Amino acid sequence: MRETCGCSIAGFSHAQTLSCDSPLYGRETGQITMQQIVFRYYHAFHSGLSEKQLIENYAVTGGVLKYIL
Repeated sequence: MRETCGCSIAGFSHAQTLSCDSPLYGRETGQITMQQIVFRYYHAFHSGLSEKQLIENYAVTGGVLKYIL
């Protein structure tokens, strides 16, 4: 197993599942690359919050959909 200290979880996941030397190589059926939500649309996920609360929440989640949910 490769040393993963300092690597992102995305890099670790790719190395463990999709790289050529992985046992799961070639079994991928699809891949979706998701972008973070731009702050101007963030209110759609948190209706009823003040602008200050929206900024605080966005600062914590970074617009990452999974963190928002």
